[in-house]
Order: sequence, then structure tokens, then C-alpha cells
Amino acid sequence: MFNYANSSGNEPTFVLNPYSWTKVANIIFLDQPVGTGFSYAKSWQGYETGDISSAAHTYEFLRKVKIA
Repeated sequence: MFNYANSSGNEPTFVLNPYSWTKVANIIFLDQPVGTGFSYAKSWQGYETGDISSAAHTYEFLRKVKIA
């Protein structure tokens, strides 16, 4: 779960979910491409995507994830 109350800037921290199914595994769900699920873009140009840009955005996101 994300802890938005104790986040530093725009980066929320993680907290243990006492109701989780497991204590030894993690799952990150990504809405790809933009516009699916809860993902969105701030401009119409952000919705212009393809396999290469989608893969690049996913890679960039995964490189920025901080696991505590």
C-alpha cells in the first residue's frame, strides 16, 4: 500500500498491508498504454503511443520504483 501522508514530495512510501494474502511477494500493476485503467495523460499528445514508447515508459517507471 502507499503511504501518502508521510510521502516526501511526489514520491509516496510503502506500508505493510496487514490484510495482504502473502508477506513474501510483491505485485505492481501498471496500466499500459496510457488511457487504460486509471492511467491518464495531461495532454492529448500523451495518448499517442506505440510499442516502443510504451516499453520505454514502463522501463523508466520500474527504474524509479524505490522498494523500502
